[in-house]
Amino acid sequence: MEIVKSPEIWHRGDFPLLCEWRKLYRVVEVGVDHAGFANCFLSRCWNCQMYLGVDPYEQYGEMQWDREADFLTAVGVFSKFPQAKILRMRSSDAARALSGVSDTDSYRGGFDFVYIDGSHRYEDVSADIATWWPLVSPRGILAGHDWSMPSGDHAGVQKAVVEFAEKNDLTIYTTPDDPSSWYIYKNGMPGADWRRVE
Repeated sequence: MEIVKSPEIWHRGDFPLLCEWRKLYRVVEVGVDHAGFANCFLSRCWNCQMYLGVDPYEQYGEMQWDREADFLTAVGVFSKFPQAKILRMRSSDAARALSGVSDTDSYRGGFDFVYIDGSHRYEDVSADIATWWPLVSPRGILAGHDWSMPSGDHAGVQKAVVEFAEKNDLTIYTTPDDPSSWYIYKNGMPGADWRRVE
């Protein structure tokens, strides 16, 4: 297991460009909130074929308020992009439902890019990683937000990601922005010939 500063992207706003470059066009975001990341991603990943936003819009941890306004804001953003859909459900329920349809053409081979930004508690991040990793395509990326924050908040994110990477002998790439994001290649690393993979 190794932790490396990303040689490819500077901040999370560059993930759509990385996905364009690697031809990763089937996307899941766990934890949509106001859909700021979704708007950025869908505006910059021009060939994105499918973008599924997963969020139950329930009160939890750091979000102890009625989340209906957040949901309506996200619906407004998602409505601008025909390839985008919101799944208003918990992460584990969405993954279970999507794994059940993995043989259909739309989902064949899994998802190319899964971005985890829901609850930042260690137990929840660990569960999200374990739940979504099997649904990431062989050449895909599992990523997430809030790897590190100056305040020290969300320390559970880093702990969960490091434990997973150590267990599976994978390299973690981190962005230098603040708060930073993390990402892991399903095949372990990009490799010299990844651009030729179709």
